[in-house]
Amino acid sequence: MSKNTSTNNNGDIPDIIDNVDYESMPHPDKIGTITNPKGNFNPTIPDILPHEQVYSIQVGEKLFRLSGASLSSDAPSYFTTFFLKHKDLPDESRPVLYIDRSPKVFETIVSHLKGYYCVPKSSEEFVYMLLDASYYHLPRLMHQLANSEIFMRIGNSSFRIPRNIFSNPGDTPNFFTLGFTAFFGSEIETTRRKAFIRPPPLAPPTVPNRSGDLFSELLAVLQGSPVNVRDHEHRRMLVRECRYYRFRNLEQRLIEHQIIVNRARQSEEILLNLEDIKDQHLSVTDNKGGLATVLFYKRPFVDTMLRELVFQIKGDEQVVLVKSAEAGSSWEVIFFDSAKEKLKSIQLVLIDKFQVRLSTGQKGYLVNVDDASISVNGSYIDPRVDALGTTPDSYGGSMQEDVESAGTSGSRKRPRSAPVRSGPIQLIVNQSQWRMKLFGDGQAIFELLTAESISGQRYKNKMRKFL
Repeated sequence: MSKNTSTNNNGDIPDIIDNVDYESMPHPDKIGTITNPKGNFNPTIPDILPHEQVYSIQVGEKLFRLSGASLSSDAPSYFTTFFLKHKDLPDESRPVLYIDRSPKVFETIVSHLKGYYCVPKSSEEFVYMLLDASYYHLPRLMHQLANSEIFMRIGNSSFRIPRNIFSNPGDTPNFFTLGFTAFFGSEIETTRRKAFIRPPPLAPPTVPNRSGDLFSELLAVLQGSPVNVRDHEHRRMLVRECRYYRFRNLEQRLIEHQIIVNRARQSEEILLNLEDIKDQHLSVTDNKGGLATVLFYKRPFVDTMLRELVFQIKGDEQVVLVKSAEAGSSWEVIFFDSAKEKLKSIQLVLIDKFQVRLSTGQKGYLVNVDDASISVNGSYIDPRVDALGTTPDSYGGSMQEDVESAGTSGSRKRPRSAPVRSGPIQLIVNQSQWRMKLFGDGQAIFELLTAESISGQRYKNKMRKFL
C-alpha cells in the first residue's frame, strides 16, 4: 500500500481522499448529484419488469442474463415488450429470447443497460451500436448516440469529433451537425419504419473526397491549438476546407488579414484581399457636415468593432491605371476578370444600402493618387507630376520606344535622356492596395495607397519565365 494511503476503522478500505480540497469543488446544486440530477439523465428506473427477476437473452452463440432493473432502465424496448408477456412465470419457465445479432456489440449494450456510459471507439463501432440500438428500440441509448461525439471518416482517416468544439458563433450549424442530423433522420428512421427482420448494412459516415490531413489541422485549431500556416498555398487549402465544412468563424480567422493602427489618421485599419470581403458586412459612418469618410468593415463572427477597410488586389493584369495625354487630366483605373466582378457586387451594395455611386471618368473609375506610392518597372514615381517631366524608360510603352531602323548607324538612335511623350500613360498593376473614400453628395472614389506596376512590352518580356 502507498505511504499516502491509510485504512479505515475496519481495516479493509483504503482512505485516499484525506487531502481532497472540498472547498474548491463546485457545489452539488450546480453540478447535480445521483439523487438530484441536472440535465437530461434520470437515474430512476421505471417499474416495467420486476427489478429482481432475471431474464435470459441469447445473442448469436452467447447467453446473457439480465435483471428486470437493467432491462427496464432503457424502455419500452424490444426486450421489455417480449418479457412482459411472461413476467408472471417462474424463473425456470420463462422462455429464452433468441436474437441473431452480434454478441460483441450486445456486450456494449449490456454495459449501457447496467448503467455504464458507453462510448464507441470507432466510426464502425458507432454504426453497429446505432443500428442495434434502433433494432432493439432503446430510446435512451439512441438519444445518447445522437448527441455524443461525431464519428466520421474523412479521406483515409477516422475522426471522433467532440460537439463542444463548435461553440464559437458561426461554426455551427455545419457540415457535421447537419449531416449527422440527416444521417439519423433518414437512414435510421427508414430501418425502423420498414420493420426489417434485421437492419440492413449501413456504412459509416464518410467524406471520401476531402483531405484527412487538412481536416486534422482544422480540428486541432478548433480545439485551441495555434494556427500553423506554412505558406500561401497551405492557407488557401485550409480556407477552402473551412468553406466546405461551413466553419465560418474559423474561416475568418484563417484568411489573410492585417490589423493596422494608423496613427497619422488616428484610426484602425483592416487589410484584406478583395476576394475575401463579405459584401453584406461593409459599412459607412455618418459623414456629418458633408465631410468625406471611408468604407468600413467588420469580419463576421470574429470582429466586434468596425475598422477602415483597405483591400488588396493581387494577380497580373487585373488592374490597369491610365492617364490621358491632356494636361491636368485625372488618373483612372480599369478592373478586369475576378476583380471587376467582385467590385461590381460591392458597387451594388453601395448603391442599395448607402445610396453611394462610384465616380467614373472617360475609361474607368476616377482615382485619388495624392498620397499613393507607385513603382513602375522597379522605380518609384510621383503620380502628381506631369508625365512630360519623365524620361522614356520610366514608362516603357507609354513613351516612345527606342527605335533603330535596320541597316542604319547608331547615330540615328534617339538619346535616352530626351523627354519625349507620345500619348496616354498606361500602367499594368501587379499588386495594389486601395481605400474607398465617400463624400456627402453620394459620390465615392477609389483612393490608391500603394501599387507595383509595369509599363511597356520590354519590361514585361524581361519578367517572362521559361517553362
